[in-house]
Amino acid sequence: MTDRVIVSAAAGEHYINLQKRTLNACFEYTAGADCRFKQLDNWKYEYKVDAILEAARDFRFILWTDVSFQPVASMEVIWRHIEDHGWLVPKQGDSKLGVWTSDDALLDYGITRDEAMNIPLCFSGLVGLDMNDSHARLILQRWDSIWLRSTFAGPHYNRPGEPFKPMGNKSTGHCSSDPRCEGHRHDESAISFVLWT
Repeated sequence: MTDRVIVSAAAGEHYINLQKRTLNACFEYTAGADCRFKQLDNWKYEYKVDAILEAARDFRFILWTDVSFQPVASMEVIWRHIEDHGWLVPKQGDSKLGVWTSDDALLDYGITRDEAMNIPLCFSGLVGLDMNDSHARLILQRWDSIWLRSTFAGPHYNRPGEPFKPMGNKSTGHCSSDPRCEGHRHDESAISFVLWT
């Protein structure tokens, strides 16, 4: 039995169609890895953490991938990085936690927006963990503890003073009166804070 698994999930026709292409690409470029792709009735960002925790019961090396990712070559370099370093969570370009986190979440984290403006925003669309690595286990444990709190969720796009409302597959509403805040990024905000601390 393989000790590697790629985990993903999708809800809604658009994302389920993407998922099918991603799954086919994973089968082509990840020989030796299992794939656990689920289709859900409704999407919640905390499902990423749940899916990784579920996979951790059966596998050592876990790679969460958003369905928008479609490998085009061997993913062996990613698996090797996880094996060599214990975990993989890439930075999201030059984005900062302070731009993509609500006031409520910052208060929960115990940091100011000024501090958060110096913390890189991570990209949780690709998260790799070696469950034999103590740092990886701590990352997952702390990420899990944050999503259980009420500050995990929030509007994707900040509209100061406005109530929460859906906007397609995303949402808008009040995150902060600070003009530097553009919205809240749920799982990305949480894991970025975890890795900074």
